[in-house]
Amino acid sequence: MPPIQAPLPLSTSRLQIIQQYIACLESANAQTIHRLKNYVARDIRLTTPVGDAHGVADFIAMIGGIHQSCGLLKMRVYDFAVGHDHDNMVLLKWDMQVQPAKKSFVIAGVSDLTFAIQADKIVHQQDIWNPLPLYAEGTPLFSWAASRARKKLGL
Repeated sequence: MPPIQAPLPLSTSRLQIIQQYIACLESANAQTIHRLKNYVARDIRLTTPVGDAHGVADFIAMIGGIHQSCGLLKMRVYDFAVGHDHDNMVLLKWDMQVQPAKKSFVIAGVSDLTFAIQADKIVHQQDIWNPLPLYAEGTPLFSWAASRARKKLGL
């Protein structure tokens, strides 16, 4: 598949932020996941197939929980595209290699990032991927997500 072309040239600073965020995602592990906070707004909103997060601490906890409960081995962003009329909308295409038990497999997904217009911080990230293969493998992802939801609701 050929790389997606940006319809408009990106500002140098926005391109650098995107590249740094991608590098941070690809190298993230339990000890370094907190570095993602350097690229997101204080009131970041994250939407995923297994739950939502609001605010930096909740964002880091959600991403970290997904990493841990999926047995994430490696994330690879292989392409990105920029919005047609402005560069504050970015789409990342990625795959993640997981090993929840003895079997390793790859899950493909996309992240739709929205940057603040006046600042180079991500204000919203919507992740789209299919978590069902992880459920079939018996990962703790769904029990973790349910526990997280109950805690947020005060149950």
